[in-house]
Amino acid sequence: RLWKTAAINGLSETGTDSDRPLIAAVFHNRLKRRMRLDSDPTVIYGIKNFDGNLTRKHLRTPTPYNTYRRYGLPPSPISNPGRASLHSVLYPAENKYLYFVARGDGSSEFSRTLSEHNKAVWKYQKIRKNRQAMQRKRKKASSSKLWISILAQIACIKIILDMIMNVSRNSVL
Repeated sequence: RLWKTAAINGLSETGTDSDRPLIAAVFHNRLKRRMRLDSDPTVIYGIKNFDGNLTRKHLRTPTPYNTYRRYGLPPSPISNPGRASLHSVLYPAENKYLYFVARGDGSSEFSRTLSEHNKAVWKYQKIRKNRQAMQRKRKKASSSKLWISILAQIACIKIILDMIMNVSRNSVL
């Protein structure tokens, strides 16, 4: 059981070492209360050919690894936990957190209530969507700049060719 909990709490859940004991505490607290784990990585593990976009349909699809649909731990580990993950499961932080969401920078936001959690999810999804929109905008702008640059170079080449043609005409006369 320790192995499975640590595997859920593995690197797939956090990018920061300081969050690991807090995430372990969330899973411990949820298991003590007989709540579902609601862990995205377990759902992803159960999806064949996952494309990187976790949808509501995925969360509703019953698989042995979907901890949004099933209580308790999944049937097997979903990753190979490192020493830090095992340590955090043995010594989780003492808190009353029941939820967490990725901030997008490798760290997590922790909540005690579903209402707090939903606000955090909304906030970080909005930030993520804004980041993605800005990246698309920058990509489009750089693409436009590239075309402008190419057109400017073509115009310069045309001017140079016209000058060469004029020089060659004048020298022939």
